[in-house]
Amino acid sequence: MNIAEPLSRAFHGVKAVMAGDKHAALSDALREVDRLRAGLAELVKETEAADEEADRLALASPHNIDRIAPMMAATLRGWIGSPADRALERLFKENPEWRNVLKTACETKLALTEGEAREIERKVRQELGDLGFDESDIETHPRLRRVRRELTKWRTLADDCDSGKDADLWKRVTRNL
Repeated sequence: MNIAEPLSRAFHGVKAVMAGDKHAALSDALREVDRLRAGLAELVKETEAADEEADRLALASPHNIDRIAPMMAATLRGWIGSPADRALERLFKENPEWRNVLKTACETKLALTEGEAREIERKVRQELGDLGFDESDIETHPRLRRVRRELTKWRTLADDCDSGKDADLWKRVTRNL
């Protein structure tokens, strides 16, 4: 699975965010992540089928590989980790730009959340200011705290796209998108 073309569209999405079309850019970025997810599902199926074939061949082998210590047998078959883990590793190898796709999605989501945060802050300040609340009351309002947590989450995920552990990063970002 090659993501060169989808990646190009994802970067086009970042340009759209800069131009102001944030929702379309997020939609494009999420579409690219979905393509990667679909590719991962295909790789998991292929890996499971290869495992089944290796089992069949091992049982038919005169040297019966199952007599070997379990870890050695797994190593010989290439079975270190679950089929899903191995498929994810393969996805990363076949799509070296996967981090950029996730980073684009995170940055796009961050841009949308920043706009939402400005709007929420404006509304909260207007509502509470008219009622005579002071600055500390406004700063601790639940809607402001919630949107600030969202901003922190997306900033952290976008930053982690540059250095996070592969499988952990994939799971955290795709779970939050």
